[in-house]
Amino acid sequence: MIKMTKAPGPHPGSMKYAPVGDVENESDFAAIGEGGEKEIHVDCGGIRRCNSVGIKGWIQTFKKLTGSGAQVFFYHLPPTLVDQLNILKHLLCGGKLVSILLPYNCTGCSAEQLLVGKLTDIPAIQANPPKSKCGKCGADTEFDDDPSQFFQFMNWIQKP
Repeated sequence: MIKMTKAPGPHPGSMKYAPVGDVENESDFAAIGEGGEKEIHVDCGGIRRCNSVGIKGWIQTFKKLTGSGAQVFFYHLPPTLVDQLNILKHLLCGGKLVSILLPYNCTGCSAEQLLVGKLTDIPAIQANPPKSKCGKCGADTEFDDDPSQFFQFMNWIQKP
């Protein structure tokens, strides 16, 4: 189930939405763009999991919005949606990807953490994922996926 928060966007007349939870059968995205905004910013960082029925609803919603002329910008796409984007080239429905969340794992305590990766920085991250420090124990963290698989979407994504 998705909970949705809504706030004014970065530009006059724009709106920012932040879905939190799981994109699944009961997920309702109808609130996104209900005010007729032509510039929509979606912070996806609170999405944990998704299933095929939820993704179908996602695509229907964003296809309708971009089809009506709205500009849609996606921020903090979590690994679960990056995985979907690697399978479904049309997941963003013509919207623009601004940033993703990169999966990292601590070498000391095995804690998982997500770091923001801007789309403009992805080629460098893809070539050499940077190390970071664990927020819990301070040990080094490492990129927790196969870069050649995780970043497949870069072969077809619309660049900023």
